[in-house]
Amino acid sequence: MPSIIYIITLIIFLSWNRNIIVSAETWCYDTVNPLEQDNPKPVRCPAVTEKQDNIFHNVGINPNASTNMFEISFTCDPSANQTTCDKAKESFEKAGEIFTSVLSLNTPIRINASLVSLSDDTVLGSAAPARLIPLKCKDKKIRNFPQSLVKQFQFSTHPEYASDDIIAVFNSKCNFYFEGDPTITPDQIGFLELIVHEIVHGLGLVTNWKPLLNSNTVTELTPALNLTSTSTSYSDKSDPEVYYGFIETIFDSFIVTNEGNRFSDFTEQLNDFTPYGTKFQDQSAFISAFINSPEYNVSQMVLKYSQTANTMVFLANPHSELIWLESNITPYSKGSSISHFSMEIYDNTTDFLMTYLQHPGRSLETALQQNNATCVIGPKLLYLFETIGYATPNNPNPQKPSLIESHPVKSKTTSWKNSTTTTTTTTIDTNDTTTTTDSNDKSKPTTSNLFSSTESIIFNNNNYGWINLVISLSVGGLFFISGGWIF
Repeated sequence: MPSIIYIITLIIFLSWNRNIIVSAETWCYDTVNPLEQDNPKPVRCPAVTEKQDNIFHNVGINPNASTNMFEISFTCDPSANQTTCDKAKESFEKAGEIFTSVLSLNTPIRINASLVSLSDDTVLGSAAPARLIPLKCKDKKIRNFPQSLVKQFQFSTHPEYASDDIIAVFNSKCNFYFEGDPTITPDQIGFLELIVHEIVHGLGLVTNWKPLLNSNTVTELTPALNLTSTSTSYSDKSDPEVYYGFIETIFDSFIVTNEGNRFSDFTEQLNDFTPYGTKFQDQSAFISAFINSPEYNVSQMVLKYSQTANTMVFLANPHSELIWLESNITPYSKGSSISHFSMEIYDNTTDFLMTYLQHPGRSLETALQQNNATCVIGPKLLYLFETIGYATPNNPNPQKPSLIESHPVKSKTTSWKNSTTTTTTTTIDTNDTTTTTDSNDKSKPTTSNLFSSTESIIFNNNNYGWINLVISLSVGGLFFISGGWIF
């Protein structure tokens, strides 16, 4: 048996080589259907190691890169004519070429795209990150990153990836205009502009700030809530709910109010509501406790910002560019507010793409001409991509987050009594569902969890990864293992 000195030396070595340690039981957030973005699915994404051939150590440089770094898996409505299907597929290929021309991608991005008949004729379509992966930012905060971006960071060991990076669905019933068609008619929607807009959401322009309560009138906004059942079964809701805080996206971390207040500071204030690990008898008990806490006032304040014109910006680094976000819709509109550029400010500029309304009767070619733009990806949108972590020719070395390392956290087992509140919570990590006015998704919110059981949550005794295995097998009871962060 190895000596104690050897084991301690090994532990110290592993501690200094922190980049190679990944939590063995990280949980990610999957979007199964972008039209039902209120129901992201928590999934295990255990650590995996990439083959060395797949890693390019110079971020943004891939010797095998092509003119299109997007791989499209396309499904078309069997009832649609083949010409329409072919034009739609060509549009996705063209969209991939557009993004490839402005982003320095080292790893292909896979889009699962469908043009199918949808039950709601007013819905044009939607796209979202197929998986959101938690990583640690420079400020030590854990945030959700879109998988398409995480892959560009070229981690040798990382949480397991989903088969697709972006999932997109569009309505074959809609009257779309395809590039190369005869003159667009007033009632047609330009398909290429639409899918490029939605792919931007899939690449990371997504917010976690959404209504918490399931009510017709929005009264507050919070980041995605992690309220986890202690049951080992995701479907079993009989056991107490455990609070593990609110988590934002990387996009959210750069939102600042016109008064200079960072949304990340609001998230931190909300996370002071109660210690991680606090147990609630059920969701109603959590809601009752939260709405009677001082932190609830913070969530109401954020709602006020979201529906007051010119009150929030995306602060793009390192250029210190201010990108005004949509806060001029009253009341707040889920899917349109916050996660778009200000319609009032950018509709007739080179950054027209990411406003929440797409004008019918206008082709992408016409939009570019009218706004004196040379590319549909405007300069401010490109700054946004660089800021959240994508490499570009002008910014080849963006800031890179780190993998989440396990470390012990002190648990508090305070339990809250049940209350009479009957509303449910909602945790959403995806963007808008585009309708004919690109308005908010009307689907009923439900509760989703970042983690589904205490076997994988923050105080789990088996989440240090293989370093814990070395400790526990080699020195027995010499060390007490108490778990670690696994967001």
